[in-house]
Amino acid sequence: MKRSVLSLLVAFMVLGSTVTSYAVSFSDLVNSKGAPHWSAVYIKDIAEKGLVSGYSDGTFRPNSPVSRVDAIVFMSRLYPADIIKDTYADNKAKWTAKLNTYGIPEYGRPAIVFALENSWFGEAYLKEFIDSSTKKQKDALRYEFCVYLVRALNWETQLSNAAVVKYKDASTIIKQAVSYIELLGRKGIVATTGEFFPNKPVTRGETAKMLSISYPSSERAKDASGNSNPGTTNPGTTDPVTPDPGSDKVIMPSGVIVEGIIKYVGLDDSNMVVSIEDSKGNILSFSNKASGVVISVDGKSAKPEDVKVGYTVKLYTDSTTVKGVEAVSRLDINKTVSGEIIEVTSSSIEIKLSNGKTEKYDIASKADVEKNGKDASVSDLASGDDAEIKIEKSIVTQIDADSVKRTLKDVVIKGVTINSNSSAVLTFMDEDGEIRKMNLSSSSVIYMKNSRASVSDIKIGYEADVYANSNEILDLTLYSQTKGEVFVGTIEDINTRDDYFMMKGSDGKTIKVMMDSGTDIFDYINGKAQYIRDLEKGQKVIVTGYEGIDVIEATRVSYYY
Repeated sequence: MKRSVLSLLVAFMVLGSTVTSYAVSFSDLVNSKGAPHWSAVYIKDIAEKGLVSGYSDGTFRPNSPVSRVDAIVFMSRLYPADIIKDTYADNKAKWTAKLNTYGIPEYGRPAIVFALENSWFGEAYLKEFIDSSTKKQKDALRYEFCVYLVRALNWETQLSNAAVVKYKDASTIIKQAVSYIELLGRKGIVATTGEFFPNKPVTRGETAKMLSISYPSSERAKDASGNSNPGTTNPGTTDPVTPDPGSDKVIMPSGVIVEGIIKYVGLDDSNMVVSIEDSKGNILSFSNKASGVVISVDGKSAKPEDVKVGYTVKLYTDSTTVKGVEAVSRLDINKTVSGEIIEVTSSSIEIKLSNGKTEKYDIASKADVEKNGKDASVSDLASGDDAEIKIEKSIVTQIDADSVKRTLKDVVIKGVTINSNSSAVLTFMDEDGEIRKMNLSSSSVIYMKNSRASVSDIKIGYEADVYANSNEILDLTLYSQTKGEVFVGTIEDINTRDDYFMMKGSDGKTIKVMMDSGTDIFDYINGKAQYIRDLEKGQKVIVTGYEGIDVIEATRVSYYY
């Protein structure tokens, strides 16, 4: 929703670029358990490139939302600085009055003028950067960031008119953004499954990942390489020569060899970009003119378009330049991995690794399963269990799982669903900004203000401590509600019987706003307290309340025309 104060997840599954050493460090890229933040490698990468910076206190705040102004500033840094500077100088007079009208901050003006002149958005969108009532910057939403990134990289000619996405929440993505998101999925920049959460603010950590993988295709990266052929070898060696495709003799050039699984292959303006995941889970990206790369697939000479995502590969490299690609098309995966079970069914398992990435595999019909040191079946496994899984030919053949006692402090309740059997599912955001779901049963103990409480006492916005066994909550302690957020929109429909109305934001999305006897309803213009029966379709509303996954619980509703 477009709102005067925005705050808020799922991480984009995107690829990164090669990082050999870090000169930049931030104090908040390690969580309370000492594990690195999932976006740390990407943050350090783009900070070294000068695309983003941290705060004066030495933090980066990876879970904080990115404003629309900052999003455009960050993307403008995919271009050489002198281009931004010259464009602003040439067009400053043309746009100054409009920038003043809409309160665009000085630091963001060069980037926004550059974006306007290059049709990333139109003049009418200038009013969407700053909230006119609070004068605060509005956050960039996830779908918006995808649209602007495609435009910033000049990829709109690659959009598909028949684009389809398969997210669980695909219906919540505005039609105009689908082809942009689908293109980024095709290029490996965003995940193509699960939930996309298009209307949640993009975070600084997610932005870091997006910029890191985008950088090799940016004008700034091309400018940095100069006019020299990045495929040339070091002095004293010969240029690589690719034999005719299909021949049996392929001689790879000299260079540092890196190995892994191909995660992305891009061909753009005769350039070839290859991103791989190595054995440690690091994402590494290399590029070169396609004509300067020796390529073989299954031992035979091949073309760039013959190299596919999922192939195992050896890359012969020189810094960030790829000189040789030796790929094997066999997709069999044989390895053992461990982590937290995210989801398990009778035929598949999804596991979150220690590096924050998730992997999903099919389970063999006769897989060997143990839990807590005893023979078990797949049905005994639960999300939240720690597990070590053995994968042979891409199929899970062995699972060794253990229940895990977990204490999660200062979580924020985002929703509670009560089932017909008196059990419930609690949705909350943990200290790392991740959305989790855990089960409440009749044996779960709930406390609030040092007294026993029930499921009906749980409200969106409460802070809480959770003590759980894997995914089953044993104890839940509720504290006071967090400071409410502010949302603005227009009433679309009203249900006076069940005390709620549907509110449509300026982004076109609709969300349910729930009220109760404690909700203040206020005539914003006349300054009078009112009742729900005074609300009408078409009224503008300012709502203060607590945002859940798909609902706002309102503490105050102010309306006007």
